[in-house]
Amino acid sequence: MLGRVARLLGRRSGAGAHPAGPLTPDHVVWAYRLFLDREPENRDVVLEKLASNPNTAVLRGGFMGSPEFQRTNPALAYFSESTVVIKEVGDGLRLFVDLQDYLVAHPVVRGVYEPVETAFVRSRVAPGQTVVDVGANVGYFSVLLAHLVGPAGRVHAFEPLEGNVRLLTASLRENGFAGRVVVHRAAVGAAPGWGDVVVALSHTSAGTYLDAGRGGPPAGHAVQRVPVVSLDGADLPPPVRFVKVDAEGAELLVLHGARGLLRRDRPTLLCEINPPQLALVSGCRPAAFVAEVESYGYRCMALGDGAPHPDDGAPDRPDTRSVVFEPRP
Repeated sequence: MLGRVARLLGRRSGAGAHPAGPLTPDHVVWAYRLFLDREPENRDVVLEKLASNPNTAVLRGGFMGSPEFQRTNPALAYFSESTVVIKEVGDGLRLFVDLQDYLVAHPVVRGVYEPVETAFVRSRVAPGQTVVDVGANVGYFSVLLAHLVGPAGRVHAFEPLEGNVRLLTASLRENGFAGRVVVHRAAVGAAPGWGDVVVALSHTSAGTYLDAGRGGPPAGHAVQRVPVVSLDGADLPPPVRFVKVDAEGAELLVLHGARGLLRRDRPTLLCEINPPQLALVSGCRPAAFVAEVESYGYRCMALGDGAPHPDDGAPDRPDTRSVVFEPRP
């Protein structure tokens, strides 16, 4: 979820560049004063905000999406009740979204949702392929992938939250793609079993991330028990040509559970790198994540203007971004 906040309220939504430098306690204290008209409860809540928000854009979005802000500022609040609409997203494709989810639905409705990643997917996925969408959310990329692979291809979409799956399956039916997409209602990790995911209580974000068990969920969130699968154990028919992974910090765990698939099929990988979430869920820094994936015989490429190019040599920079892992010859 936090990675999606960073993307959609910052650079990737077209809202402007991320602010330079990390958050400070003063940022958090003044956010309480400006958005909630009060002082923070204690030092612990300030530290929690510092740990869970990579920049001021994310912090601002969190405060504006909070139940307290919406109660006291109804004229400025996002949709407070579920409002499902259908939006055409290009090529005649139609997607169901809930306007209560301002982090995904609102950029989709405005036509500004992840344009760089969308362009890359369009350039790489071809008819007849088998592809994977880890962290499908409401199905923006699953629907696009189903369109690109055509009736002879297959998409395997993994999403643990019931509400997201409901919108995803409705969109598949709307576009006539139900036969092209296998929906797995599960989180993806290193091994099969059960896990806890952290979800927002306010329903202003339909995102989630695996709970690493380090101090419990942040304020305004709850833990939900969900099945966890590994890609190696998901019985994916070969060859898998493309894998998109947006697992909100669990990317390393996902690829730990896909080593067999990566050796067997050598698919192209499109992965999010969200430094705070990667540290929280996978317990590693971006440089360690990149190095491990490269040890599988891949090369990390930065993604700009829809086309990958050599990385800039700063894998531990603090911003949230997408990278492409291409198999080495």
